[in-house]
Amino acid sequence: MTAKVQKKLAIEQCFTQIILNSQGFAVSLHLAMGSITCHIAKT
Repeated sequence: MTAKVQKKLAIEQCFTQIILNSQGFAVSLHLAMGSITCHIAKT
């Protein structure tokens, strides 16, 4: 593998990780909002 290819792969992996992290954050935020809404609805 050339250094250029390795660098490209590293950048792609980095972006993939960022996308996965942001999706995970969105999901946990969505779940938190849902549980807060349920909690408010119950009281």
